[in-house]
Amino acid sequence: MTHSPADRAAVTPDDLRGQVEQTRRELGRTVAALAAKADVKARTRKKAVAVKDQAGAKAVQLASRVGEESARLGRLTHDKASGPVHQVRVRTEHARRFFTGESMATVRGQTGQAIRTVRSHRAVLLCSTTVLGALFLVRRSRRRPR
Repeated sequence: MTHSPADRAAVTPDDLRGQVEQTRRELGRTVAALAAKADVKARTRKKAVAVKDQAGAKAVQLASRVGEESARLGRLTHDKASGPVHQVRVRTEHARRFFTGESMATVRGQTGQAIRTVRSHRAVLLCSTTVLGALFLVRRSRRRPR
């Protein structure tokens, strides 16, 4: 700032005091900025708080995403498993009916009928079994070299 001699004469003590105050304020702001840059501990704390907040927000976001994925996979698993589960239930019910229901009664009835037929034709069964046994033994004895 260069002032001409005429300008210097026009400057009053109040103007000079105002300039000094303005210079002090600027110098104070500059010193505060330099002090803030030099205060590594405070800057580190501030950065740590920012990182912590950011990590918390990310954790909330990830937890929400995990919950959504878990629900989606649960639905998918339920949908895929319901087919085989239904088949197992149907087959189990069929087996239960077979062994306790009409099917078992039918098997019992047919078994009883076979037993009655064998008892009524004992002589024929014994003769045919004897003949078959004799044929088996004769044939077996002819195959073996002595």
